[in-house]
Amino acid sequence: MGRYDGYLQGLSLAAILILAPLALQTLLVGDEAQIVYVAVPVEVENESLSTNTSGGEEARAPELNRSEVARIATFNIKVFGETKMGKPEVISVLVETVLRYDLVAVQEIKDIDQTVPYDFLDAINNQSNNTWAMLLSPRSGLQEDDRTSQEQYAFYYNTSVFEPIGNGSLYNDSVDDHFQREPFQARFTLLNATGASTEFDLSLITVHTKPAAAMAEINAMNQAATAYLADHPDEEDLVLLGDFNA
Repeated sequence: MGRYDGYLQGLSLAAILILAPLALQTLLVGDEAQIVYVAVPVEVENESLSTNTSGGEEARAPELNRSEVARIATFNIKVFGETKMGKPEVISVLVETVLRYDLVAVQEIKDIDQTVPYDFLDAINNQSNNTWAMLLSPRSGLQEDDRTSQEQYAFYYNTSVFEPIGNGSLYNDSVDDHFQREPFQARFTLLNATGASTEFDLSLITVHTKPAAAMAEINAMNQAATAYLADHPDEEDLVLLGDFNA
């Protein structure tokens, strides 16, 4: 993946992902694929992408031009339904936030009619110079004991930067029932400036954990990730992101 190192650096350092504990962990699965848990307490701007003080000397990652960086974020838009969608001043701020990035995983979409995620996509496109699209999950909370808290997830993405591979799917949690809201998993190809594939793809699994069972559900994400990689043995880059309530 040498000639795409710039893309990978931009992806790994500009993502805003939250998971407890607040540290960076890499869990090796098999000999190739890796699951990366990332915690960044503040927004990372490309002028300060990476700093460390190894050996007493400050070392910095090369600064990247915005056009060389693909930014990924995760965003729990609390109780995102018709009431919030009906507040133009709120939606304007939400759209401005989304447009800082190229792909945003959104949690806690709550709309029985399922019109809000499409209305929000329209609002994004009305304010963007690029075309955005989304992958919308089925309603999560499929087990009988989870149906009191059903929500949807969405991946909103800039179509000039990312292209989905398939439509995504909810993790099959029917046997163990680890999650109140099953994680949503999807795969994307990164595009270059001309809109052609860079031949680099990555997979994302997003989740909104139940606060009272957050640590148990976080631990179960390893099982979800392992199952995903078993179904996609060629995937080498898997990112877990969302509202972990931790």
